[in-house]
Amino acid sequence: MDCLCINARFPAATLAFYAEHGVTIPRESTVYSIRGIEHVRGKVGIFLEEIKNPDVPIQSVLSGIIYKEPSFNLSRFTTLLGEPIKLEELETILENNLEN
Repeated sequence: MDCLCINARFPAATLAFYAEHGVTIPRESTVYSIRGIEHVRGKVGIFLEEIKNPDVPIQSVLSGIIYKEPSFNLSRFTTLLGEPIKLEELETILENNLEN
């Protein structure tokens, strides 16, 4: 599924962390393809086909420090028509892509 980045503003501490670990962030007004999703602390994160980042250290409540690729909050993106992305629709599209 293609999406449009509408919010590429990150807190200074997050930008510093990303810079330290070589993480590329999405650019506002740029179209991306969603390659995956994850549910984190009650929010939905997405992975983008055009941006594949290295694993970074993240504090996990259950496991301590884990290393994984950072995702970007779904709310930072819209459909190409400027509408919010519906999670159910996105999950269906991604599941169908895996089956084909």
